[in-house]
Amino acid sequence: MVESMMCLLASADDGATWVLLGRLHPLLVHFPIAMILAAAAVELVLIVRRGTTPSTIASFCVWVGTIFACLATWCGWVLGEETGGGETLELHRWFGVAATGVLLGVVLCWIIQRISHSNWSFQAYRGGLWGGAVLIVVTSVYGGDMVWGQDWLRAPLRAGAPPASTAAAVAPVSEPKTASESVAAPKVVAPSPQLQARVVALFADRCESCHGPVKQRGDLQLIPLATAFPPGDEAAWSVKPGQPDDSELYKRIILPADHDDRMPPKGEPLTAEQVDLVREWIAGGAVHAEAVADQSSASNDDTSGGEPSPIIDASAFDRALQLITDRGGVVTPLHQGSAWYEVNVSIAKPPWTDADLALFEAIAGNLWSLNLGRSAVTDAGMGIVASCSNLRVLKLNGTKVADAGITAIGGLQHLERLNLYGTEVGDPAIDVLEVMPALTHVYLWNTKVTRLGVDTLRVARPEMVVDSGAGADATPESVSDDDEAPAEDAPKPEPGTSSAPEAAPDQASAGQRGGEAWSALRRKSVIHT
Repeated sequence: MVESMMCLLASADDGATWVLLGRLHPLLVHFPIAMILAAAAVELVLIVRRGTTPSTIASFCVWVGTIFACLATWCGWVLGEETGGGETLELHRWFGVAATGVLLGVVLCWIIQRISHSNWSFQAYRGGLWGGAVLIVVTSVYGGDMVWGQDWLRAPLRAGAPPASTAAAVAPVSEPKTASESVAAPKVVAPSPQLQARVVALFADRCESCHGPVKQRGDLQLIPLATAFPPGDEAAWSVKPGQPDDSELYKRIILPADHDDRMPPKGEPLTAEQVDLVREWIAGGAVHAEAVADQSSASNDDTSGGEPSPIIDASAFDRALQLITDRGGVVTPLHQGSAWYEVNVSIAKPPWTDADLALFEAIAGNLWSLNLGRSAVTDAGMGIVASCSNLRVLKLNGTKVADAGITAIGGLQHLERLNLYGTEVGDPAIDVLEVMPALTHVYLWNTKVTRLGVDTLRVARPEMVVDSGAGADATPESVSDDDEAPAEDAPKPEPGTSSAPEAAPDQASAGQRGGEAWSALRRKSVIHT
C-alpha cells in the first residue's frame, strides 16, 4: 500500500495523476452527502430523547461521511483547477471546504464527548452536525448549477415554467416558427452557410463540453446553435444578432486568459482568427438555422433547421418510448426537459431486427443519437433509419448493413458521427459518405472499404476524421483483421492533437496533383467486395 502511494506521488509531477484523482470527485461526493444527511436526520428524530450521548447509527454515519467528505473536497479542488474558474465554482468550492471543516469539528466534539461525557460537547456535536448538513445542501445546489445550468433546482418553481417532462417539449397546435423567425433583430444580409458551418464546428470543438445538449453552464446552450436563441426571452440572449460588442458571448471570448469569466474557461484561448470568425458571424446577424446543406436539400426536410419535431400528441409519444424500453432499448433525454432523445438497443435481447425499427416512427424527428450496434438489422431497415432526419450520431457497428443501406441513409443532412465498424460496407459507399454535409467522423474498422476508398474519402473531405483502424491518420494497409473493435463512443481528437483535419494540406495537395487522373483511377480501380 505504501509502495503504491509512493509511486502515485512520484508520477504526479506530470500532472496526469492529479487530474485523474480530481476526476474521482463525482464518484466520491454523493456518498458523504447521504451519510451526513442521514446522521443529521437521526439526531433530529432523537432530539426528544434528551440524551447526552450521540446515537450509534449517527456516529457511524458521521465518521464515514466525514472521511469521504475530506476525500471528495480534495478531489473536487483538484478538479476545479482543471476545469477553470467562475463565481459558481468558487462558491461551490468554499461552501464545500466550510462543510468539511465543520464536520471535522463535529468529529472532534464527538471524541471529547466520549472522553469527558460533557453536555456542552454533545450539544456542540449536534449543532455542528445540523449546521454541516445545511452547508452540504447549499454546496450541492451550487454543484447542480455547474452541471445542469444556473438556478436549475428552482427553475420549475418559477411562474410559468414548463414541467420537466416530455410535456415540456410539446409544441402548440399552431404552426411552429422557424429558428430564423424567432430572431427579433433587425434584418441583415445573411452570411453564407459556410460561415455558419465554421461557427458550429468551432463551438462543437471548444464549447460543447460546457454548453452542449448534456450540460449547460450558466444556463447557456450553444449546441445545437439555435438553442442559444430561446424565443420570447431575447433579453437573456448571450448573442445579440448584428451587435457583437453588446453580445455577452463575444465579451467573454476576448477577456484576458487569466480572467475568471474568460470563455472557454480551460485550454488555450480562442485564436485571433477564431475570435474574428465569431465576430463576423454575430455582425452578420448570427444566423442559426441548423441546416448547412443547400436550400433545395433543406426544403425537402420536414423539420425547420434541424430542430426536434414538435410533440403534438404527448401520450402517443410517451407510449412509443415505453414500447422501445419494453423491447430492451435504453431511452434517455439529452438533458432535463429536452425534446431530443438518445436510444441504445445494442444490448437488447433478443437482438433487434428490421421489424423492430418500426417503433421509431413516432419519435423519428426527435432522435439525436441511435445505437443499433450488434443488432440484427440489415439494409432493409435503413429506410426507417433514414426517416430519423435529425440524427446526429448513428452506430451500426457489428450489423449486416452494406452499401445499399448506406445509400438509403445518405439523405441524413445533420448526421455528424457514423460508426460502421465490422459491417459489410465497401467502396461503393464512399460516394455517399462524401456528400453527407454534416459528417465529421466515420469509423471504417474491419469493413470492406479498401485503401483506395479510404484515400478517396480523405482527399474529398479533408476536414473529416476517417478512422480506418489504427487512429484517425492511419493508412488502411496497417490494419489487419485482428484489429480490436473501437470503443462505443470513440473520443474526439483534442485540440492540438494529430487528426485528419491537420493532415488536410498534404491530402488536398495530393488531390490537386492527381486532378482528373485521380478521378479516372478511382472509377476504374474501385474494388467491389
